[in-house]
Amino acid sequence: MALATGPSLFLYATKNSIHLHTLNSSKLLYTVSQGSNGIKGLTYDWASRQIYFSNAYPHETYLEIMRHDGLYRKILSTKNNPSSLAVNPIKKRLFAVDSGQYPRIGSYKLDGTDFVPIVTSGVVRPITLTIDFNTHEVFWADAGLDTIQKVNADGSNRVVVVRSTPSPVGVAVGANSFFYADSNLNSIFNKNSTGGNAKRSLLKSNMKDLVAVGYYSPENSPRVQDNQCSTLNLCAQLCFADSSGSHCDCADGKMVGYKCQAFDEFLVFATRTEIRSVLIGGDSNNLPWNPVVS
Repeated sequence: MALATGPSLFLYATKNSIHLHTLNSSKLLYTVSQGSNGIKGLTYDWASRQIYFSNAYPHETYLEIMRHDGLYRKILSTKNNPSSLAVNPIKKRLFAVDSGQYPRIGSYKLDGTDFVPIVTSGVVRPITLTIDFNTHEVFWADAGLDTIQKVNADGSNRVVVVRSTPSPVGVAVGANSFFYADSNLNSIFNKNSTGGNAKRSLLKSNMKDLVAVGYYSPENSPRVQDNQCSTLNLCAQLCFADSSGSHCDCADGKMVGYKCQAFDEFLVFATRTEIRSVLIGGDSNNLPWNPVVS
């Protein structure tokens, strides 16, 4: 889930679809479900107004992006197995839990390239992560270790924040508050500090089927001063901020200046369980359509 600055938006995912509402009126703006086999991670870049999500298929997991209005959906990467996502527009990195054979925590550039692991040891079954935008620390819950931990954005200064919590399923951080949900205890807890020695208090109990927790306030979406995607707004479809400024990309077609020119050739093929497609002469990650699963 995520909130956006500007118009107040509420974004959430069910197993096979993504939904966007206005916060005040609860008006449904759109639902994206076509080509979605299993949504596993979801996060919102409020600077570029773009949505990142992971989409699990039988053979691989896609890291995908689309604009905030549901247009210009694009596959960024088919590497790794991202199961939880958290974008930091200030650091210009997309943090992810990689739930592959060797679980780890890492980050991508905002265009889905350059995956850099930041935690590779002492990780068993990481299931969710979030970011403290005041410190840029990355928090994650590990259901295999019954812990919640944090590190700096570069992987340094690792701290166990919560120990012996049987089934941590959600983590949320505010300016002076830290929240987490435990599905085994059917409870949500909070701490007034993210230090390892802070005491927890029960916020709410008797909550069955807990799967996530979120905390949102203005400080959770601070203004990004040097993000060209939010200040210049030159790109016709997608925009990715980076350390050198920004660059545009196309979900449909190829870049010609700041605009996108359509491809007119593609190949369709079938596997045992899917109908798939690939562009001829284009980016291999930029598919004419998402696989159709039988």
